[in-house]
Amino acid sequence: YRLIRQYWQRGQIVNALLPDYKNSGAKGKKRTPGKTKLGRPRKYDPGSGVNVDEFIEKLFRIAIQKYLLTEKGYSFPYAHRRFKDMYETYFPDVPEAEIPTNWQMKHFYQREYTQIEKIKSRASQNSYNKDIRPLTGTATMHALGPGSRFEIDATIADIYVVSDVNRGWIVGRPVVYIVIDVFSRLIVGCYIGFENPSYVAAMQALQVAMTDKVELCRQYGIEIESQDWPAIGFPDAILADRGELLGYQIENLEKSFSVRIENTPPFRGDAKGIVERNFKTLQADFTPFAPGVVTGTIVKKRGGKDYRLDAKLSISGFKEIILSSILYHNQYHVMKTY
Repeated sequence: YRLIRQYWQRGQIVNALLPDYKNSGAKGKKRTPGKTKLGRPRKYDPGSGVNVDEFIEKLFRIAIQKYLLTEKGYSFPYAHRRFKDMYETYFPDVPEAEIPTNWQMKHFYQREYTQIEKIKSRASQNSYNKDIRPLTGTATMHALGPGSRFEIDATIADIYVVSDVNRGWIVGRPVVYIVIDVFSRLIVGCYIGFENPSYVAAMQALQVAMTDKVELCRQYGIEIESQDWPAIGFPDAILADRGELLGYQIENLEKSFSVRIENTPPFRGDAKGIVERNFKTLQADFTPFAPGVVTGTIVKKRGGKDYRLDAKLSISGFKEIILSSILYHNQYHVMKTY
């Protein structure tokens, strides 16, 4: 009866009568060790080894939690060596062949701890949240439409510029603020100058974002119409770092114009990744061609190149380039995924 039932259930073919060897071995089930050594016998190493009992598992767990499930980044062989030290304190005369092996400890580690537990315990909370955590959505999900949410951030440009008054004066690397609309990816405002990232510089960028840009572009010889940069007015929310817009000064904007100010958690630049990515995109348009561009490390090594001496671009010329790059982005950038 068993064979005919198996034959009918499995397609009425000859192979349906094959034995169920795949169920042999009790895969995934924990064995209760006895006096006989479990597993295949050793071929090259001396001795027969030792079964992993509850006491050994307890020592495994202590070594794993102290040396592996930690941010210090110890290797697995190092953790096993520390386990051997603990094991030999309880069994000082045990031969090397009768000490639980690295493979036995690794088997216990992989069986008892999930991959999520291993990753979270070996990374700091900030590193996990920023680089490792699973993504359950996108920034666009929080934007209901154009003007729903702006992101603002600052960076130091990767170029040295000279003074407009005297081109022999190297004035340093300018600060660039970008304000971008999350829903449309339209760059709505900017600030280029030497004011350090602060409330004052952020307000100048927001002032540009909320007013007409025709006169701003005309100052640098760029003629546009209002429809070429269609971004005027207040957003529903502004997302910024925990810095410029975290003080009491911004409360006037919140109360007078009902603009909601949001700040990212500490060390979480990924929370406003749209504006962060646009810094690299804008600078990629001119860095291959402009003199004085900083490449690689900013720390000058002995005998290395001093980028400051290559500076030729004035601050006005740099502003003109950034404004032209923004206009090109706003008019020709295609959102391939949304």
